[in-house]
Amino acid sequence: RRILGKGQHSTPALWPRTREKPRVLYEIDQEFHQLYERGLHVTHMRDVAMRRQRYYTFRSLLHGVAEAPGDVCEVGCYRGLSAHFIASTLRDMNKRARFHLCDSFEGLSEFSSVDRSDFHDMNQPEKRQKYRCSLDAVQRHLQEFDFIDYHQGWIPEPFRALSARQFCFVHIDVDLYQPTRDSFAFFYPRLLPNGVMVFDDYGSVKFPGARQAIDECLARVDDAFFVALPAGQAFLIKLLKPGERAR
Repeated sequence: RRILGKGQHSTPALWPRTREKPRVLYEIDQEFHQLYERGLHVTHMRDVAMRRQRYYTFRSLLHGVAEAPGDVCEVGCYRGLSAHFIASTLRDMNKRARFHLCDSFEGLSEFSSVDRSDFHDMNQPEKRQKYRCSLDAVQRHLQEFDFIDYHQGWIPEPFRALSARQFCFVHIDVDLYQPTRDSFAFFYPRLLPNGVMVFDDYGSVKFPGARQAIDECLARVDDAFFVALPAGQAFLIKLLKPGERAR
């Protein structure tokens, strides 16, 4: 580690870059860590240990749909970090798919009663605006990718342009109850068998409405394998129904 003088501060490494005896592959997967950190640099985001772990899961799930038909979509992209990571992974896999980004690019929408947190008061104008990043800025961050389509508007307005599409991978990161529920309701019927849907906020104590929306939607489907993860993520895989064939 770098030695600093008096009064200087440094954020310590969030993963052990060098180990004589690593315990898990995550610790020594240089390709992943370099890809993730390049996204941090391009989108001007800071590192968070649990976020780094979530993105490692991201990559595994994306590799699972490498040969699958269908488009890819992210709902809620903020500064474009997760979009940059997804797009980079798709490119590295040589996967030919359109990547759709849906966002208001105006921050968080109005909170409902189920979005109130016992731990964080996020329902303040300045905090809702904290999650704002303009469409122009996100497009600059992602300018190296020529397979991204942008759909601007409050959820579910941007979905109108996607009604005829089918998807193999969808990432939902919209924090609040209503847009999470609307996103699930729109994309799940369009998710192909063996397709993956990832929920960034399922375990978030800041945004409890997201979990409630997902649980309510899951209660209405019987063909999904669902897993909640300790870093706050959750994902589902849409199962083949009896007699159904993968496309």
